[in-house]
Amino acid sequence: MRARGFTVIEMLVVCVLISVILGTAWCLLFLGRRSWNQVATRASLAVNAEVALERMRRDLQDSSSDGVTCTPNAVGFPCARDPLSGIFQTNSQGQPIWQSYRVYYVDTHAVLRERQAPLPGTRALSAPDLLAMCDGTGHGVAYDIAGMTATLAESQMTLSVACQAVTDARTERLAAASVFSLRNSMGAP
Repeated sequence: MRARGFTVIEMLVVCVLISVILGTAWCLLFLGRRSWNQVATRASLAVNAEVALERMRRDLQDSSSDGVTCTPNAVGFPCARDPLSGIFQTNSQGQPIWQSYRVYYVDTHAVLRERQAPLPGTRALSAPDLLAMCDGTGHGVAYDIAGMTATLAESQMTLSVACQAVTDARTERLAAASVFSLRNSMGAP
């Protein structure tokens, strides 16, 4: 009577089949994880871009076109919002009472920072004075910001931000923009 069992060829075939099945499952799991990370990174970049644009838009929209200074990766403007309460300050005629000069800039660590300074004596800071204020101080508003641009044509402001992050050795990039009008064109202090 012959002993029951598997032959070497049968064992090899089973081992090859199991290896193929496990290899396929591993590839699917790896691709799924990588896709998940990319989607999560893109979502994070989208949130960062939206936070950056919304924060700058809110403050700039209430500013005066006469006092805005734009440089690559920085924008400065007079702000009538009280630094502590965030309430827009006006006089009895409804005109803004300028509280401070606000600067948004992207630092060397890809952080969008907001900084407040006393009002300058002139209507707008010069570009070199604005860049001198971009010294790494101020609080972080958004992260993974690769750059920003701000352009002003009359009272029409265009803001754009570019976000960038590396995930699984791949660089993810996202850009967003906002166009709006400045409400107070009557002149800065």
